[in-house]
Amino acid sequence: MTVTPESVIKIAKGEVGTHEGYSNGHWNNDQKYSKETPTLGWSNYQAWCATFVSWVAYKAGAANLFPCTASCLTGVSWFKQRGRFSEYPAVGAQVFYGSGGGSHTGLVVAFDANTITTVEGNTNTTGAPKGTAFICGLVSAVTRTCTATDTPITRAALCPLTRSGVPPRPAALRPLPPRPRPSLATR
Repeated sequence: MTVTPESVIKIAKGEVGTHEGYSNGHWNNDQKYSKETPTLGWSNYQAWCATFVSWVAYKAGAANLFPCTASCLTGVSWFKQRGRFSEYPAVGAQVFYGSGGGSHTGLVVAFDANTITTVEGNTNTTGAPKGTAFICGLVSAVTRTCTATDTPITRAALCPLTRSGVPPRPAALRPLPPRPRPSLATR
């Protein structure tokens, strides 16, 4: 099976509308993603946005291209250690939100200079990482408006499926920092 960004996204989109468990009048973080992802069974009844991304990668045959974790911060660290981290989104990439990327995560399905569209686990239809009293613990397709100065979207891992390793970058987003000039000693 060939893994492409589209095959990863297809699996994620197939889960839109899936809810976590509900008991005694409360949403309870009981969901299938922890149970069906090797090594993450322990994470059931915990926040599960990162677990959802790990499950999608596993089901798509891309488990070696994404971190298998229930932690957003561990996911950020995993991509950084492999030199696969960027401030720019890419279709099929994992995106991280919040301070240092530790608050929430999802998968990028589309983006332009002003918006990013994702499929996220453990969210609601408005894209809040924690549900409301009405809709909670849902896999949802979310479009967020963003600009170069916005902070809710702090980082996006480079799409591990991008052949060139460099995602497209809308012109309206801030430019990459200049490369350091070599010193005279190295010329």
